[in-house]
Amino acid sequence: VGRNPDTSIFGLWTVKQFVGQEELPDNDPAIVAFVTRILPRGIGRTRITQDIVLNVTPAGNDTTGDGSLARPFRQPTRAYNFLRDSVDGAGFNARIVLSNGGYAALLARGPCLGFSGPGAVRIIGNTADPQQVNCSSPAETAITIRDGAGVILEGVMGAAAQPSGVGILCENAHLVLGNTMHFVCGFAHMQIVGTGQIQAFGTQTIINSSTQHVLAEDGGKAWLNGCTYVLNGDLSFSTFALGDAGALIDFTNTTVTQNGFTTGKQYDMSTGATLRKGALVLPGNLSGVATTGYAI
Repeated sequence: VGRNPDTSIFGLWTVKQFVGQEELPDNDPAIVAFVTRILPRGIGRTRITQDIVLNVTPAGNDTTGDGSLARPFRQPTRAYNFLRDSVDGAGFNARIVLSNGGYAALLARGPCLGFSGPGAVRIIGNTADPQQVNCSSPAETAITIRDGAGVILEGVMGAAAQPSGVGILCENAHLVLGNTMHFVCGFAHMQIVGTGQIQAFGTQTIINSSTQHVLAEDGGKAWLNGCTYVLNGDLSFSTFALGDAGALIDFTNTTVTQNGFTTGKQYDMSTGATLRKGALVLPGNLSGVATTGYAI
C-alpha cells in the first residue's frame, strides 16, 4: 500500500485507487479495515517452524513479556493480539495457556495468519476447575470472539454478572467450546450474531442463572449437539434457548443432567429461527414456543 498525499484514509492510497474498482466507496468500513488494518499485518511477521505456546499469568507483563515461561504476558487479549499481528503460523498450531487467576475481559478480534483452521488456535485454562481461570468484565461481555477470529476455548469461566452481561459473544467468527466452560452472567451465557458460529463438545457445566443460556440471532448458529450439559443447583432463565431472525440452535443428541430445579421457558424461536432438539426436553418448567420459527 503506497502513500498518497491526497487521500483521507490515514495517509494511504484511497480504496478506489488501491482496489481499482470505482464502484467501491472510499468510506466503506469493511474495505477500509481491510486496506488499513488487515493487509499490513503480513509485514514483519515471525514465521514459525513448529507449534507455538504463549503463556499468560497474573504475574506477567504485557509490555515486557514475550509469552515464554520466563516472560509471560499478563492478559489473554495481549497474547492473542501478539499471535494475530506478529506470527505467521506456517500451517502449525498455537496454544495460549492461561494460569490460574483473574484476568480482564478477553477480546479475540480478527484471524491469525497461517494457522490451519479454528482448531489450530487454542486458548486453554484449567479444564479440571474452570472457576480458577476467570475472565471478567465490569461492563457487558467477558469473552468476545469476532471479525473472522477462529479459536478453541476451554477451561475458562466468563463472568459478567451485571443484568446486561454476556459470558461469550461470538460475532462473525468461529468459536469451538471445549470441555468444561463456566459462566456467571446476567443476560446470556452465549450470544451468537451474524455469521458467528459456536460449536461445543464435551461437558458444559451451568452454575448460575441468566436471562438466556444461549441466544442466537441474525443468522448466528449454535452447534451444541452431542454435548453433556450439567446444571448444578436451582436455576432460573427467562428462556433457556432463544433464536431469532434465521438463527439455528442444535441440541441433537445432547444429554442434560439437572442437579436441582430449573424454571423458565424452554425455548422461543421466532422469525424463521430453527431449534433442533429431537426428543430432548430442554431445561425449564414452561413449554417452548416456535410461533414464527421451527422446533424439530
